[in-house]
Amino acid sequence: KSSEDQENLPPPPPPPSPYYDDDLAQVRGVATDGRKERRQLLSRLAKSVLTTHDKRLSSASSRLDSKADQCLDCNPEHDLERVGCLEADLTVGSKARIPLWIERRYRGSSLQRLRDSATRGILPKFGGLLITLSNLFEVPTFDRVHIFEEDTQTVAFNGGALFFNLRYFETEAHAEHWEDALSFWLISFAHELAHFESPLHDRRHGRAMENAQRAMLPNLPAALNRPWGRRSDGTELHWTIREE
Repeated sequence: KSSEDQENLPPPPPPPSPYYDDDLAQVRGVATDGRKERRQLLSRLAKSVLTTHDKRLSSASSRLDSKADQCLDCNPEHDLERVGCLEADLTVGSKARIPLWIERRYRGSSLQRLRDSATRGILPKFGGLLITLSNLFEVPTFDRVHIFEEDTQTVAFNGGALFFNLRYFETEAHAEHWEDALSFWLISFAHELAHFESPLHDRRHGRAMENAQRAMLPNLPAALNRPWGRRSDGTELHWTIREE
């Protein structure tokens, strides 16, 4: 057929509405385009991340009222003290500030490990990684994403703001491998962000985590090509550590 004939063709009929098939126990019909809803979900989760200016964070381990297979919240007991922040200029008029926390009970050794990590360039790399992840998940990078130094198995937790363990980053030698680091901590970032949808490890949490990752994945290739938070022009971030 000619292009003129094709232009005169009637539009295709709309897809049938989804319906529930009792025999198969499943919803039947053409899948809907969920891209807009996923973007809205990611935006809502990102806006849920809070700032905090507290100097101490103390939280007892808690067991939520849930079924045995739903798990607990992933915020075990912490007793942390804020000792400073990590700052960098991202673009003209845009600054990142990441608060730094250490264990209170083992204050001396925790503070020394933090300073050693800064001297060896590991702390700035972790900061650059968190800047990249914050941008991917649309979370502002001023006092909403935090670094804590704690000699435990805790990778990260959601305390209203998002907290990520420098000790874990260093122990797994992620500072040596950008791709490994981004892949590992991307999952942790999405996991903690999804706890704004549900405090449990239930279906709502799992769905929020999956859809948040689907919403940000188109931007992942560009992030992989800008290791440790490099700017779009390829220049590196210059971090300043301010002790409080």
